[in-house]
Amino acid sequence: MTEYSISVFGALALFGLLSLICYGTGKVEKTALGIITAFIIISPLVTMIWGIDISAALDSIVGGEYETDAGPAYVAEEAFAKGIKETVAERFMINKEDIRVKIINFNMENMSCEQIRIYLEGAGVLNDYRGIESYVNGLGMGECKVEIDFGKRE
Repeated sequence: MTEYSISVFGALALFGLLSLICYGTGKVEKTALGIITAFIIISPLVTMIWGIDISAALDSIVGGEYETDAGPAYVAEEAFAKGIKETVAERFMINKEDIRVKIINFNMENMSCEQIRIYLEGAGVLNDYRGIESYVNGLGMGECKVEIDFGKRE
């Protein structure tokens, strides 16, 4: 890029001097020098733009292609658990970091499961676990069981 800047500056300086020579009635010569200068400045930029791989540029902007070995049932189960977690966090004003949700026997067709286990951790242990159980059971997505987790992991 530095070489490009130096060459543009040099071309502009040279054509500036040449335009001084064309003082007076040299309007056609000045126009020709302006066109040549514009061509010298723009041509490397056009070459650079034509050399860009559009798909690689879009992948870098979007973050690449999304590839996963997980099936749709797994993705739906993860989204189901995330939705329950966010609903409980919003309804009971709990930090999302203090809630873990485990889904048992998920049925993708009915978007329900056999059992929903919610684990409260950190500051979440101070919340009304019975209220959370009754709320989630009232949603009709599966039987809910809330447990207080003091650092143990399944």
